[in-house]
Parts: sequence; structure tokens; C-alpha cells
Amino acid sequence: MLDDQTSEGLYELVRLRVSADYLEEELTVARAREALEKAMAIVQGVLGEEPIW
Repeated sequence: MLDDQTSEGLYELVRLRVSADYLEEELTVARAREALEKAMAIVQGVLGEEPIW
């Protein structure tokens, strides 16, 4: 089960994906970096370790 912060981060990632894919909104580098940070935090929270790319 995800905590509130992780759930909110996951929701934000979904929203960004929908915006980029279906609403064709331009995503800035800053928003992409923010999304990456959220994704890494989610992976770290779920797996208990930092992701290695």
C-alpha cells in the first residue's frame, strides 16, 4: 500500500503522461526532471532501494 505522498506523486506522473500523450501539452525540462525525481522516489519507497539506470 502506498502512503499519501507516494500516491500523490504517482497521480502527478499519470497526469503528466496524459497531458503529454493526449492533450499534447508541451512539457518543459523542469517538469520532466520533477517527474523523474518523483518516479525515483516512488521506486525507492516501494523497493527500499534507489533505482539504478
